[in-house]
Amino acid sequence: MEQFSTLFIFSYLFLLLITAGEAASRWSTKPTKIFVFGDSYADTGNVRIASSWKQPYGITFPGKPYGRFSDGRVYTDYFAKFLGVRSPIPYRAWMKYLGGKKVYVSGINFAYGGSGVFDTYNNMIVPNMTTQIDFFERLVKESHVITKTDLQSSVVHVSLAGNDYAMYGVYTNGTFQNTTDHSKIFIVDLYRSFTNVINHKGAHDNDQAGDDLKFETPLTPCCKGIRNELECGDVDANGTKMYTVCSDPKSSFFWDMVHPTNAGWRAVYANLKPSLQQFFHF
Repeated sequence: MEQFSTLFIFSYLFLLLITAGEAASRWSTKPTKIFVFGDSYADTGNVRIASSWKQPYGITFPGKPYGRFSDGRVYTDYFAKFLGVRSPIPYRAWMKYLGGKKVYVSGINFAYGGSGVFDTYNNMIVPNMTTQIDFFERLVKESHVITKTDLQSSVVHVSLAGNDYAMYGVYTNGTFQNTTDHSKIFIVDLYRSFTNVINHKGAHDNDQAGDDLKFETPLTPCCKGIRNELECGDVDANGTKMYTVCSDPKSSFFWDMVHPTNAGWRAVYANLKPSLQQFFHF
């Protein structure tokens, strides 16, 4: 694939990595589009057969299940807000409703919940990172939606929150090596952001004056199964709910056993924002 002066951001469970080099001096104006790759921390609706399309997911935003693994917004949405663009449309929705049409979009989200660099699940259902990038390259080559000019003023965000660690580490007893080129990478500590919120049981959101986010029991998920083997969103053969939901999701950091709530992601974003502002100069 041709080399473009596109900013790449890598999000891990422990680190948010931003390619630097000369990028920091170039990003004095806001990007026009975001292209997202990764897993459920970034997915906004690509995995159709998943808990993210079941009740009670999406009850805070947009008010119904809409493919996000949360009660509301995920990190992708808050990052788009920081850049001043709309959250990018899921690739699946673009192909189904807009494929082939020359329409303006603020980016495309290729992230699939459960995905990773390796084959963490059936690649036909949950495309791995290589397949997601193939989708992107195909659109660049075959459509009028993504142009070279767009790419020169775009941000690419890659989220890898731990599926590879779980699948590769557990099932192959593998080891992991850090192959990051630190001369080109700006590191934002996502682990510290999570632990800061959890340890302080909240965060202050400077975007909304006087609005403190508080989580009295941050490790207790808002939505969970009524038994250990059950999960948020599970129902029995009669459609009876096999889960419970807390009365106030914004008072919980975690929505389910893995994913933050709308408020939880907002708190993480509030912690990350000073670091993002160090990199971007607009």
